[in-house]
Amino acid sequence: MNITEHPVIDGLTQTARGYRVRALCLVDDQPADIVVNIDTICPSRSRYRVDLFDQMRLGWTPVLRAGAEDFAPPLDTDPDERTVAACQSLVDRLHDTAEWIVRTARDLGPRW
Repeated sequence: MNITEHPVIDGLTQTARGYRVRALCLVDDQPADIVVNIDTICPSRSRYRVDLFDQMRLGWTPVLRAGAEDFAPPLDTDPDERTVAACQSLVDRLHDTAEWIVRTARDLGPRW
């Protein structure tokens, strides 16, 4: 899996309750891991996360945790091209949101 400037998904991975999509990309010039878990049995249980790599601690730091109430999951249950395209759109929106969070935090600086 390559780290690209914008997230690119290659395909879907089947899980017991649906499928998972993962992309490595850059958020504010830092490596980021975007994971999307789509629950096709109960779509309201779909969960998404964006973690940023912290080069000081050499570990992943959560930037965004979201669910189906924040970003509607793709309605397609078959892992075909339409579903991949819908997941790519969702991953792009998560990436844009994470970019906004990180840049806003940097611009505002520490609170104390």
